Amino acid sequence: MQSFSDRFREHFPSDASALIVADLDSWNLAGREVYGELRNANVPVAKPCIFESEPALSAAAQTKILDALSALPEKPQRTILAIGGGRLADLAKLSASVAGCSYAVYVTVPDTDSLASPFLTDELAALPLLQYAPPPPLAPVFVYADPARILYAPLKARSAGYGDLFGKFAAGADWLLAESIAESDPIDRKAWDVLQNGMTDWTIHPKELSQSDPNATEDLLAGLLAAGAAATLARSKRPCEGAEHLFAQTWAMSATGRQTPHGHLVALGTLCSLAFYVTLFKYEFSAASIPDALATYPSWEEREKLIRSLLPDSPLLSLALAESRAKHLTPEALADRLRNLASVWPDLRERLSRQLMYFPRMRAMLLCAGCPITPADIGFTPARLAASAIVAQMLSRRYSVLDFAYETGTFAACIESLQDAFEIDNAKSGKQML
Repeated sequence: MQSFSDRFREHFPSDASALIVADLDSWNLAGREVYGELRNANVPVAKPCIFESEPALSAAAQTKILDALSALPEKPQRTILAIGGGRLADLAKLSASVAGCSYAVYVTVPDTDSLASPFLTDELAALPLLQYAPPPPLAPVFVYADPARILYAPLKARSAGYGDLFGKFAAGADWLLAESIAESDPIDRKAWDVLQNGMTDWTIHPKELSQSDPNATEDLLAGLLAAGAAATLARSKRPCEGAEHLFAQTWAMSATGRQTPHGHLVALGTLCSLAFYVTLFKYEFSAASIPDALATYPSWEEREKLIRSLLPDSPLLSLALAESRAKHLTPEALADRLRNLASVWPDLRERLSRQLMYFPRMRAMLLCAGCPITPADIGFTPARLAASAIVAQMLSRRYSVLDFAYETGTFAACIESLQDAFEIDNAKSGKQML
């Protein structure tokens, strides 16, 4: 296997310099060795920037990185080397954007697909920092991973990565919806193939992953890197994110959600998305369905009033207003969309069914990987979890199953089914979900 210093020399000029960013765990696992390896290869390295634990996406953490980076000369080239994953990679990405330099990632924690893309794990949490990074963040120059070291990643991190990867099944379904019904976000075939063609193979051994099986762990890493590559190819988060991430972002704003790894929130969000799909698959949409759907669709004034009442003091208010306004349709435009839906629904429903899987199977696979599969696993009740769909639908103009339900007048039925799917009494009695 090519050494890290060789990879560094391969991608950067001979006189390029580097700053290592790590937390204590990733420093002890790989950072110390990388630091010594780069010094032995005569790469100018600054004093490493080490956090005691995984840092939050905060201005203080970013300032610490930028201050450490200032010890290196800006020319000829300097780079930030994130040792770890998740928030460390996100902070390196944001700091590199602010400093106008490059960055690379040495993966020790395979917990998110953003490791290999220009996008952030949780963009809502990063909103305060994004305003200080006028150039949009870029993808890493390269990603380095030693599968043997990744086996030392805690089960919680690997299961979070599995949850994030597993969400791509639901994200793919939403992309099919967007292209077929909303006639937006046409599928980028290269990006689709890079990610979706391997999804079954990368996710097929969740139990083995939880048991630290090397092959299952390598499959997880391959899937996450493919997801990052797909997002980079498409120049969009669309290949990797749908309604499952909107659920996750909504929960991440709560006190309990902030303590839950992003990939675990995505895992539960994926089950919520599937619950919506299962409910919608039961409906027959035809031209006769259009008048009822139009009758339930609110005016923008009504919509704005609801958003303001639900999020009066929330940092999400301005985002929800902007995103919801951008996708709000006139009655004429909605009627056109519903007529299109009526014509494509039989074939589209079949394609969506092939993209997804049965709720019990999805739930069992996530459970085997160590992911949360009930609202109680993240400190929520079924009712609170179901109600969060209302806010989740407001947070993005990218078309998803939430918009599908909202525009067809079936949103309330989907929320009711979602709550029923997670009722504790049903789970305790062994009643089959959905």
